[in-house]
Amino acid sequence: MFHPHLKDSGNTPFKVLAAISLQSASWSEAERRYLDGRVSEYDYRWYRFFWTWTAGRFGGAAASKQDRAYERVGREAYFRRFERARKLYERWMKTQFREYLIV
Repeated sequence: MFHPHLKDSGNTPFKVLAAISLQSASWSEAERRYLDGRVSEYDYRWYRFFWTWTAGRFGGAAASKQDRAYERVGREAYFRRFERARKLYERWMKTQFREYLIV
């Protein structure tokens, strides 16, 4: 069963291109694209979540969230959270871009 927030966002090919290009953008570039209206709030919020929880970060807001989580839940739960986020990212990509992916 998919996470309830993984619903189809009504993507068109242009929205898909913007959302896919967002996945390789830096935090500041993603924010700029969102503020300019080139990326939807839906995609931007998911980007921020995945940016924070799919890899270790060593600076900025994502690192602060990770540090607080590590202190709160401990080492094992902290790394389980990364693994859950990576699996969720894979499901999100398949759900959002299913018709555009070559498998």
